[in-house]
Amino acid sequence: MAAGHPFILAGDFNFKP
Repeated sequence: MAAGHPFILAGDFNFKP
């Protein structure tokens, strides 16, 4: 899920940079 995020967030799949 945290493909483009340094943090694992509940909705990180919603706002990948």
